[in-house]
Amino acid sequence: MLRRCADHGSVRRGAGRLQAERGIRGKEIEERARAIKDNGIEQLFCYAQKWLPHHEPDDDTLARALFLELDDRENLVHAVTSGTVRAWKGK
Repeated sequence: MLRRCADHGSVRRGAGRLQAERGIRGKEIEERARAIKDNGIEQLFCYAQKWLPHHEPDDDTLARALFLELDDRENLVHAVTSGTVRAWKGK
């Protein structure tokens, strides 16, 4: 798993090392990501892993994960809108 850090170069080096160790190819990852983008169920499993990583991915977990994802997006929209309004008002 990649960690966020200020030194993006170290993340790239770490990713390169991970690719070499596990034989991961960039094009395969890109193709898999595109496939997930077009598959709603796969997206739900991704949300479940993101929001509820220690739960089994059953129907309730997938529903909760979808709720959390949509709620987070809505909160982000409100935050960006509020920040934009404040910026235009000069406050």
